[in-house]
Amino acid sequence: MADRRRLKNVLVVGFLVVLLNLPLALSWWTNLRVERAGVDVTTTVTAARNLGTGEEPRWWVSWRFPEEVDPEQGTWAAEVDRTTWEDAERTGTLTVRVLEGEPSRHTAEGEVRSLAGLWTTLVADAVLLAVLLLVRRSRRRPIRSGEESEGGT
Repeated sequence: MADRRRLKNVLVVGFLVVLLNLPLALSWWTNLRVERAGVDVTTTVTAARNLGTGEEPRWWVSWRFPEEVDPEQGTWAAEVDRTTWEDAERTGTLTVRVLEGEPSRHTAEGEVRSLAGLWTTLVADAVLLAVLLLVRRSRRRPIRSGEESEGGT
């Protein structure tokens, strides 16, 4: 019975580890695929805006792929560095690396990457580890019911 419970606990913890880390791993894998197998495409800029403040600017560019890349003609957006934003606003074009047949898998030139996903995953992993250590620690210590509350007699 204890072996079944242990196996169940290990499977639950394994599932939680996969659940917490899968989004980051898939994002990393997609970026690697785009970098290695993607093609550079010149897109048409539909908007170039500063979505931040004057003190803390956040330069965003929206674009559409050519119809042969994205037949649905969706609008895509990314935060980019200031130089890329100024060039996109001036020329009306932006170079984007995209996987053929998968317009949602892309990386814009000068794209600013956020570390929020990495930090969120690391914090979640740390919380899970802390919970596991607390559970393990509480299981090691035998509970002596009534021994200490009787005044040592």
